[in-house]
Amino acid sequence: MTKQATPTPEISLDTSGIGTYGGTVIATGTDREQLLSAETRHAVVKAAAARGLSRPGVNNVDVYPVDSNGVCDEDVLLGKRPAVGFRAEYSVAGGM
Repeated sequence: MTKQATPTPEISLDTSGIGTYGGTVIATGTDREQLLSAETRHAVVKAAAARGLSRPGVNNVDVYPVDSNGVCDEDVLLGKRPAVGFRAEYSVAGGM
């Protein structure tokens, strides 16, 4: 897992999913709105560029709740097991 500088201490970024032409940056934190903020989006783009992606941009973002083990399954989604945070998967691609 490759950690990058983050917009706030409460958010961590994992850029290990970045390849030559694009990939996924995982942002984790406790505040869903913070994960979707412009500040986080900017940090994701900067992190992708730092991994060598040329002119990166965000294509899509999916946010979902996770339990204390970082797992999102039916029990967490239905509230049978408590969510302690959120994970945002930012799909990024390099520009031409």
